[in-house]
Amino acid sequence: MSPYRCNSCGSKEFRADRALAGRLICRNCGLPLGNSNRTSSRKRQSGFSSNLPYLYIVLGVTILVIILR
Repeated sequence: MSPYRCNSCGSKEFRADRALAGRLICRNCGLPLGNSNRTSSRKRQSGFSSNLPYLYIVLGVTILVIILR
């Protein structure tokens, strides 16, 4: 039994993939061991910049509300 767990699905079943130089691949979801969901890793790299347009909208509405009072 493998002491590792898949970060994506929690499975303990892995196989070595020769195409990836023997890297362990989860048998259930197919992700390599050590990789989490790709979208979540992209979000971590981008930081808060993806929320920047939303921040501008909220800031603009707040300024309008203050001016119109």
